[in-house]
Amino acid sequence: MIKVNLLQNRGPKAEGMGIASEGVVIGSLNKAEQVTVIKKFFMLLLSTLIIIGYEWYNVDLQTQLANQANQEMQKMERELKAKKEEMKQYADVEQESKILEEKISILKALSKVRLREVKTLDYLQSITPDSVWYKSVDYKSKTFKIDGYAITDDALSALIKELESSIYFTDVILMKASEEKQKNGTVKAFEVQAKIGDVG
Repeated sequence: MIKVNLLQNRGPKAEGMGIASEGVVIGSLNKAEQVTVIKKFFMLLLSTLIIIGYEWYNVDLQTQLANQANQEMQKMERELKAKKEEMKQYADVEQESKILEEKISILKALSKVRLREVKTLDYLQSITPDSVWYKSVDYKSKTFKIDGYAITDDALSALIKELESSIYFTDVILMKASEEKQKNGTVKAFEVQAKIGDVG
């Protein structure tokens, strides 16, 4: 093998480094040059180790940050799930509340209707002339059907007039008016139909 020192004639830039076909010929350098080469080698090695260490540290740091972000995301997902369950319970309560409100509304409406019926019957009694009496008073589907007797036509006319002018009755119709003989004499049998008014 032939060794050639290619750097001997290249001046100070070569810094005394001898190169052969297989690498640097350290043995051809003096002691000061060898120390310089070794220092440069260790500086290069140290730089490489620093870069590798930084990369390891950076990868480890990024891994920790990624794990923290993943844990935070899982925590938020659990909180979101808990909130959804809580909202579901509120939705159930809201549905029950709506059902109760509907029932209360129905009860109020029924109560209002019953009170209206009572007021209507009370009014009917208050406007009935002395010479008129009732055989039956039926109420169905917001309609009153009144069967009764009147001693005179005037008494029956007065009753019809009171019913028509009242806020408790609407659509007053005299369905029948005929004379009927009874033990005490002849009376006017009548049948009146009227719808209940919208009274609070």
